[in-house]
Amino acid sequence: MTNDLLSLSTEEFIGNIEAVARSRFDCGIYPQQNLPAQDWAILVKAGVLLPALPKEFGGRDSHVDICRVVECLAEWNLPLGMYTKTITAVALRPVVLWAGAEAKREMLPSFASGEPMICGFATTEPGCGSAMSSMRTTYEEVEGLPDP
Repeated sequence: MTNDLLSLSTEEFIGNIEAVARSRFDCGIYPQQNLPAQDWAILVKAGVLLPALPKEFGGRDSHVDICRVVECLAEWNLPLGMYTKTITAVALRPVVLWAGAEAKREMLPSFASGEPMICGFATTEPGCGSAMSSMRTTYEEVEGLPDP
């Protein structure tokens, strides 16, 4: 299955993603709820993770394809587009770009397997923990510091 998706042109690949998004995830009919694992599996089997993965780990290795997948999904279902962007561009792609070789060998083949894998990132901040929406920005003028 994956090899078939790797041999497609970008237009054919995005066309397949668009067909799945239109037929199954149109926000006009798809419930606004947490994404069930079986629905994420449909998208993973369609190849939404492949653009973020290097070719040596079974991916398409294409920043353009990542952007096009997110754009296509967001056109039909904005929350789904954002979910996919978080997994591919915000969480998975940094592993591809900056993780050590051992970490890549351990996790990246799983993401190319067609199984409904997800990844994410975590942050903590003093005063709000992991609830980033609770962060507050403040400004304090300090004498003697140059203007930015």
